[in-house]
Amino acid sequence: MPQEIGETREFFAQSLLADTIHKAIEKTKIDKPNLKKYYIFITSKLDVFNKGVIRQALKISNVKPPKLINSMCFYVDTTIGKLECEWVLPIDTNVPDALIGTEEAKLVYNSIAN
Repeated sequence: MPQEIGETREFFAQSLLADTIHKAIEKTKIDKPNLKKYYIFITSKLDVFNKGVIRQALKISNVKPPKLINSMCFYVDTTIGKLECEWVLPIDTNVPDALIGTEEAKLVYNSIAN
């Protein structure tokens, strides 16, 4: 059966995301063993010094972060084994101004995406 356009890319992206989330959950178990309910916030940006390299930033928080373009957020509740996607906002999508551009959102983004 021939492969469809984008099929490998989609599988690869899903695999990388699953691996990233799994590592974040395992690291949180070790670093913050008392944290049972939390959010995994993931964003990325192009490296200004290495053309073609994308840097990923990840933050664990017990407070729901603001929505930012080019970010993903997952809610984890280890007491019931729950992993829920809160949002996935790519950089090249028209996003309502109410979701981006707040001072709080800018502060959060600037603090994690170094």
